[in-house]
Amino acid sequence: MMADLAFIDNQLKQQAQERYERFGTEPIFTLLAPAPEFRHVPERWYDFMIENREGIQAWLRHYAGPAPEKTMLRFFVSRMMMYLYQHNQFLQISPAQQADLEAIYARFVRNYLLPVVRAEDGISLREQIITALADHQAQLAQFVQAIGRENGSLDFTLAEPVCSQYSPQLQLELLGLSVDSLEGPVLDIGCGPDARLVRYLNAAGILSYGMDRGVESTSHTIQSDWFGFPLEMMEWGTIISHMAFSTHFLHHHLRRNGHPEQYASRYMQILQALKRDGRFIYTPGLPFIEMYLPPDQYVVEQHHIRTNKAAFAAVPSLSNVSYTTIITRL
Repeated sequence: MMADLAFIDNQLKQQAQERYERFGTEPIFTLLAPAPEFRHVPERWYDFMIENREGIQAWLRHYAGPAPEKTMLRFFVSRMMMYLYQHNQFLQISPAQQADLEAIYARFVRNYLLPVVRAEDGISLREQIITALADHQAQLAQFVQAIGRENGSLDFTLAEPVCSQYSPQLQLELLGLSVDSLEGPVLDIGCGPDARLVRYLNAAGILSYGMDRGVESTSHTIQSDWFGFPLEMMEWGTIISHMAFSTHFLHHHLRRNGHPEQYASRYMQILQALKRDGRFIYTPGLPFIEMYLPPDQYVVEQHHIRTNKAAFAAVPSLSNVSYTTIITRL
């Protein structure tokens, strides 16, 4: 029985992944419009449902039992969160809203699969599946409206600032670093979903870890936002953040309804997590806070970099933030 449940589970995840790949490049605003293609289901999926009625019924009983199966919901939610962050890296989605999203997908899974058990024929099944997808789209539209209110405006939520990943070599070059200059352990804050620099440094023999809300948790990566991952006092030899934490700090510093105090508090926690002589290295710069660091505790160096100004287009400029900051803890 467990093998049958695993088969159904894998097939449903495959369907979800195919939908993610199909719609993942579409802008967020398309979730607000009743697009007919959103309700389209390939014929082979209907065939799978009809051929596996009993297995799906058993999966639903297991799913709705006293210890509900959370793997499927986590899969759906993680894909949706990845989609939103890839289109707008500055969105803030609270744990409560993530719980709301999980409830939306719990409703969708039941509405999507119950017709498989109850429908009298293939035509009825198709009609009920289309209805379930239309209801799901309406639920997602309400969710987008809600995060719009949380983030200040729907216009901001629907905006799509450039979000890029860089090669490890380019990141090190822009930060003015070489592998030999890094003191371990290294923490890359905002390492990206592929954790390229983390993997590169570990391959070079430098013990490194990364955190990002879009990365899967492994032995060397932590899936978390800026504020959720643990920081121990005097733990790290080097902390790196290339076009990540400081970009978001700048954004909230300049945004009318931003939350710069959260970032300022986290910034100081990052500095306190450095070992003696440890370094926090990041770009773009944060002149509005760097100037207030006590000189008897930290040495602040600023190295201007030659870079394409488009890389900073998502962040309104101060006088000049296109430099790398190196802060050494004394």
